[in-house]
Amino acid sequence: MTFEERIDKLTERHEALAQTVELIGHDIRDLGHKVDKMADNVDKLTGNVSKLVEVTNQDAENIRRLASIVESHENRINRLEGGAQ
Repeated sequence: MTFEERIDKLTERHEALAQTVELIGHDIRDLGHKVDKMADNVDKLTGNVSKLVEVTNQDAENIRRLASIVESHENRINRLEGGAQ
């Protein structure tokens, strides 16, 4: 193999490596954009979960209040029924 052939082969390899690096760079940028979008989605989901927890806590409080009202009404009915006999 002559010196010129070696230089040509090295030049080809260099160009192939440069193209590979460029493609990898594009892939990394694309992945970066996807990660950014995923982070935005996680932020949105976190906000939604926080709202859901808040609503669930409010629902639980409302159920406790309703249970207390039901218990009061049952006690009242029992007193009225017991007093009527």
